[in-house]
Amino acid sequence: MRWILSIALCSFACSSEPTDSASTEETSGDELEPRLSEAPPEHPPEPASTGEVACTQVDLLTVTVPRDAYDTRHGHAATRFSELVTSQEHPLEECGLRNVLARLVTLQCDDGSFAYPGGPGQAHASRVGNTGSGGRCGAIIDLYRAQCGATTYDVYADMYFCPE
Repeated sequence: MRWILSIALCSFACSSEPTDSASTEETSGDELEPRLSEAPPEHPPEPASTGEVACTQVDLLTVTVPRDAYDTRHGHAATRFSELVTSQEHPLEECGLRNVLARLVTLQCDDGSFAYPGGPGQAHASRVGNTGSGGRCGAIIDLYRAQCGATTYDVYADMYFCPE
């Protein structure tokens, strides 16, 4: 019995794939939704000020911001990858994975082509991984690599930036 328990524990602890507190769940076709692996906190959300915007923690990862801050979120007006300059501290801000992928799919390269002609699934496949916390509300930031001809764009994205 102890031998079986040891094997099971090692299989779980020694998994070759890293685990994040958020994973994705396929809903239909190329659409992906974030899924929390832990229950949200049981206490009411508390506002946290970042100096730029008041962020209210909704669950383990998601924050809400005032509607005016969401309407002027970083990246909302970009139409080309060359117009979208992102970093760990200043990521593309969207509410949900679906919206991040939709934004990536609609951005054009400077020659008018699209980096992701295959749609959201192709955009999701360009995800390098999470780069830790950042952005205006300290959320987990993901890095995507978009290829436009010979130019590669690193797009840092905060998918937990949601309107109140």
